[in-house]
Amino acid sequence: MKIKFEFYKKWGNLVGKKIQKHCLSILIAIGVILAGFSAYTGDWISFISFITTTIFISVSMRASIYENITKNMAAILIVVSVIKIIEIAYYFWIHDYKSVTWNLGLIGFCIYDMEQYFIEEEN
Repeated sequence: MKIKFEFYKKWGNLVGKKIQKHCLSILIAIGVILAGFSAYTGDWISFISFITTTIFISVSMRASIYENITKNMAAILIVVSVIKIIEIAYYFWIHDYKSVTWNLGLIGFCIYDMEQYFIEEEN
């Protein structure tokens, strides 16, 4: 039992980070493809939504892989939050409450990641 725990302690975190890096590249590729389809069809609101979601995913996954957030990453999260707030206003206007809920959740994750940054800055 102890041998298995030592193995996981030594290699488990490394394997988890490799899997996260592969998932990050796949999610970024999917986001860029979906944004390309939205731009091709002329649906610019969906294009902006896919691009900001892809940027959020890349910054958030990078923060979890390297376990720190820089000033630039915090600034990007603030910009993503502002754009998502504008999208929420638009989705309220067209009565698309499912998208409002998704964007509110995304803003919550942005605030959670930025809170980690500001706690590190204070210490």
